[in-house]
Amino acid sequence: MQYVGDIGDPDDLVAWATAAQLARLDEDCHISNKTVARASGWDAGNLATALHRERHRLDGERLRRLDEAICALAPEVENAGGLTSLSLRLRGLTDRTSLVAHVPCNWAPEMLLEPLRTEFDVLVQASALLTMFMAVDTPKLKGEGVRAIRQRYDEQIIALVDRLIMIGASPPTPRNTDALALVGGLAKYSFEPAKERLHHALQTLPLGFRMWRTVTALVQLSKTNPDLVNRVKPWVRGLLNEADRLRLANVYPGRSLELELAITIPPDWSPPGDQDWVHQLLLARARNTTATVRERGTAAHGLWQRTLTYAPENTGERKDELGTLIKKLRSKDEGEDTASGLQWIASTLEHVIEKNVKFCNDWPEINQPWFSIVNDAADSLDHEFIPPHIQPAAKQLFRHVLLQNAGVERREAIDTLVAGGWIEPIVNALQRVLTHEKNQAWIRIRALFALGFLQRRDLTVAQNLSAAFQEAYDKVSRKDPPVTPSEISEMHTVLFAIGDCFGAEVRTRGSQKAKEQVRTNIIENLSQLISDDQTNAPERYLIARAAAYMLTVTASDRQQPEEPDASVEPLLRLSRHYNDRTTKSLCAWALEHRFEGESGKVRPLLHMIQ
Repeated sequence: MQYVGDIGDPDDLVAWATAAQLARLDEDCHISNKTVARASGWDAGNLATALHRERHRLDGERLRRLDEAICALAPEVENAGGLTSLSLRLRGLTDRTSLVAHVPCNWAPEMLLEPLRTEFDVLVQASALLTMFMAVDTPKLKGEGVRAIRQRYDEQIIALVDRLIMIGASPPTPRNTDALALVGGLAKYSFEPAKERLHHALQTLPLGFRMWRTVTALVQLSKTNPDLVNRVKPWVRGLLNEADRLRLANVYPGRSLELELAITIPPDWSPPGDQDWVHQLLLARARNTTATVRERGTAAHGLWQRTLTYAPENTGERKDELGTLIKKLRSKDEGEDTASGLQWIASTLEHVIEKNVKFCNDWPEINQPWFSIVNDAADSLDHEFIPPHIQPAAKQLFRHVLLQNAGVERREAIDTLVAGGWIEPIVNALQRVLTHEKNQAWIRIRALFALGFLQRRDLTVAQNLSAAFQEAYDKVSRKDPPVTPSEISEMHTVLFAIGDCFGAEVRTRGSQKAKEQVRTNIIENLSQLISDDQTNAPERYLIARAAAYMLTVTASDRQQPEEPDASVEPLLRLSRHYNDRTTKSLCAWALEHRFEGESGKVRPLLHMIQ
């Protein structure tokens, strides 16, 4: 049996995803674990012990060999491999074996002179350059080797960072998350040029909010380099001091990526006590009544995680402070439309404090209809075909996707399910939640976010998201009672989920047909929202921003010479008539860079560098 005992343990998650991938090969292609082990240069017994975390560890080199074997043995299986990418996301860029692409050093100098036409060109060249940097990053060379490579390839570094940022800002795919990690790696060795471009992206790039993850990766990479720490620390603190301002101008203000960065800040950067600026930032967001349930949950749990990790001697003081916060979260003054979500944050916070653990691996029992719906949906996985040895953990990961209030761990549960490959049953369970839970917008928002991130680009997901859009449209179009902030957030999330799922530049079987289907299903009502100025009031700017994002990333080539893509007209209207600067900026960027002149062909986001 393959368990996930701790959602915060990368080795547990990688082992489950590996077992799930191997189960797919056995089921779909009749390829046994023994065959995969032999193809990857392993003994079958050693692979088994590694899956159960006995003696052997699934490190970067072993995962790379498994990826190669899986893809070679079953090239027809969609999303086969990807275990190295998952490890990179969960464990970080630890050494050369954690790089996704491996390039012989004697190829690198000539390869780095080649043009950067595709995402693969960019990722491979960045990996080659990082391999060179890592090879000479030793104490004995005292930085001389790193400086020599930096001086020799300064122009290539800038070109790569610019393009990695564009890949990283794109809708989620394994390449997107690999690019974010690679930018962080290059920034470690060429900080000033990378910092300048990352800063520009966070401040001005319409989709730059995703760069917070790169900054997080850079903070983790800098911990063992005092010189780099001295340069990174003041820059990161300055960025986080601006987080509230940047959040308000963000196309996805509730995404919480800056909070995830804050949680990883080392204690010597923000020492416990009166000058603990990270603590103050997280506490302010947890108390902020205009922040989303997602933000407040991430911030509140982050406070407790940092206490256990960095200052366990202060748990008594922190319990008192969080006790006051728990009372506030349960207060009737907090707002009716988010009350159950905030009460769930309070319950899980009490739970981890009582157990003295960083985050939930089991759940406090509460008597709420929405909680029963989530558990029923998880139990419905018993009736889906998932191999018995991975099914209990699949149910556990599904619950984390909806119930986990620690933001990083919730997203890592999604990443692990994607890498494991048994997506269809999870999609069905999420749809069950959306079908039966109509009142609690915050839990619907979590289900919709997961649908966007699971990267299942088929007609079933297209239908599910189309239906969710129609429900959200009916809510935000009504005259009475007034539309709530949570309902606006729900529409924002639906549109982002459509963009995240079907805007990715990945061609899989049926993905193009599914994209056109969902666009056809929603475009009339979406255009009506825009033409009636129903999203032009400040409290509805979120809908306009998400609409602009979805229209930009799902745009298609012009089919007829005189007929522009269906995205063009709504983007033009949003760019000309909307009061929100963020919406206008995103639309202007899309209209200027997304479409090629007379032909109307769609440019890849990679080539939309400002």
